[in-house]
Amino acid sequence: MNANALVVFTHKGRKANILSKFNPKANIYAFSDSFSTLNHLNLHKGITPLFIKDINDEEFYIPRSVEILKSKGILEKGNLVLFTAGAPITETDRKSWVRFLVV
Repeated sequence: MNANALVVFTHKGRKANILSKFNPKANIYAFSDSFSTLNHLNLHKGITPLFIKDINDEEFYIPRSVEILKSKGILEKGNLVLFTAGAPITETDRKSWVRFLVV
């Protein structure tokens, strides 16, 4: 896939770490509401950690992350972005998901 960016929403950083192991061509932008997670992710190759509040509100964090990445000059009109978030298998009330968006 020729995505321009991979955006991961994470509490603990697991999904971002898994994605980075595959060395994707697109940069990984990991959004979290935990500063300890952001500090940990900063040590991994290919992951750019960014803070975002209200990580549980999907209606808020997808548009907000696009806004943040546009303001930093990372995204521009026509870019393909892959969004993903996941939950541990033990958490049955949360689901893993993937979405695509053309900015």
